[in-house]
Amino acid sequence: MATVSVSPGEYRHQGVIDVHGADFVTAFERDVREGRSDSLSVPALPWGSMWSAGAFVDCFNPDNRYSVTHHAANTGKQTLFTFGAAECEGPEVLPVCSLACAGLRAANLSHVEVQVIADANPG
Repeated sequence: MATVSVSPGEYRHQGVIDVHGADFVTAFERDVREGRSDSLSVPALPWGSMWSAGAFVDCFNPDNRYSVTHHAANTGKQTLFTFGAAECEGPEVLPVCSLACAGLRAANLSHVEVQVIADANPG
């Protein structure tokens, strides 16, 4: 049995900080400080969607519970990750997809293959 993952994001806390800097830290710390999991906001990062404070903190938690690279290392089976070239670089880049692509490649896991499809966009 094998797994195919299409355009996954890398929800590694420090990676998102590296990309978005103080803007992310401010939004994350505000949601942690307020502790109101049901309050809604549009932090505009890592993309411009609406988040509940609880979901935002859970998704980008410093414990990296949703790190695709970490979970890929633990699948124990052949896994193919595909990305569109435009979501990994250029004007349509999606930073969490770009982080996932780079992280998976850098991990160099024997059971993981990363393919980037030329001229494909995020969507």
